[in-house]
Amino acid sequence: MQLPWYSFHFVGIGGIGMSGLAHILLDLGYKVSGSDIKDTPLLKSLCEKGAKIYIGHKAEHINDAEVIVYSSAIKSNNIELLTAKKKKIPLISRGKMLSLFMSQKKGIAIAGTHGKTTTAAMAATMLKNAAFSPTTIVGGIINGTGLNAWLGDGEYLVAEADESDKSFLLLDTEIAIITNIDADHLDHYSNITEIETTFLKFLKKVKNTAIICGEDKRLKNLAKELDVKVYTYGFSKTNDFEARDLRLKDESYFDFYFKGENI
Repeated sequence: MQLPWYSFHFVGIGGIGMSGLAHILLDLGYKVSGSDIKDTPLLKSLCEKGAKIYIGHKAEHINDAEVIVYSSAIKSNNIELLTAKKKKIPLISRGKMLSLFMSQKKGIAIAGTHGKTTTAAMAATMLKNAAFSPTTIVGGIINGTGLNAWLGDGEYLVAEADESDKSFLLLDTEIAIITNIDADHLDHYSNITEIETTFLKFLKKVKNTAIICGEDKRLKNLAKELDVKVYTYGFSKTNDFEARDLRLKDESYFDFYFKGENI
């Protein structure tokens, strides 16, 4: 993946989404530095790959940066952001950085009010085990890997798509998986109607296939307005993908059906 800069500085690099982006850049051979208000295990793994990490925010931290990537959690009066603006160093959001990656792959974006981290981790793990070698950026540590992101050499990029600040509207998506829609992030949305409208905008940008939870009435209504292929999943026999005979022991097990046939 080719990008127009070599040296990146992340303001808020300790966040789970930001650290994932930084991992991909380091794996690609780019120079990465970053700052955060406290040390975390996520920062240790970045240091081990060669990132320069600062605890606390200071103007001099961005001296070598060609571009600044910032988290939505960072306030506009942050000294590193203010210094970058003064020096006319480009500023790009976490969502925009993810969109730059996804524009160079076939994007598989997982969105939804609840369950998107788990779903994204499952999708990435299945593709990896099936030898598709996807690039992966997830908002949590994936079981059995100790990682929240990795660079693959396949054509797909699996990423968790964040609806909280509407940044998922920036993504260039081949396939979208939507788990559900609920009233959440009402600091960014005025009501559930605006949330539904924003998800519809996201779905209408999908190029190929939308996979939605068939148990979610809001999603089923939105799907009627889409021109791309739509598949549903859930426990009901009316879904394209159906889970039957769910068994809950130490782990969960179920039989998997597609259009009524066991696969």
